[in-house]
Amino acid sequence: MWSPYDHAADLGLEVVHADIEERGRYYPGHRLIVLRHGLHAVTERCTLAHELGHHYRGSSEARADEWAAGFLITAERVAQCALDFPDHPETWADQLRVIPRMLKVWLTNPHNYDRAEFLWRALTETREP
Repeated sequence: MWSPYDHAADLGLEVVHADIEERGRYYPGHRLIVLRHGLHAVTERCTLAHELGHHYRGSSEARADEWAAGFLITAERVAQCALDFPDHPETWADQLRVIPRMLKVWLTNPHNYDRAEFLWRALTETREP
């Protein structure tokens, strides 16, 4: 599983925790990401991924979310969730260890959705007797 902490370290970005109002903030001139103290582990992971998205995609919130969702979620894992929990898509974000907004961003990308559906169909066929 991809780790935003390892990714930040590989880029030489410092990640610190502080008492801030927002969940996270990227300071490009200082190569620094600040995360709010006390975030739930999944929220912290997604927030750090989002802030890394700002590193790559600039100040746009939507583009940062798209970048983050693309690293946090894979089509294979979404297809498996769809197979395992077909009547409970509300559980998918928990299974994927992402916040619901990240899953929504990922699913609204037609390429991602189509790839997950293709894989889901393949998984469904292998399960049938």
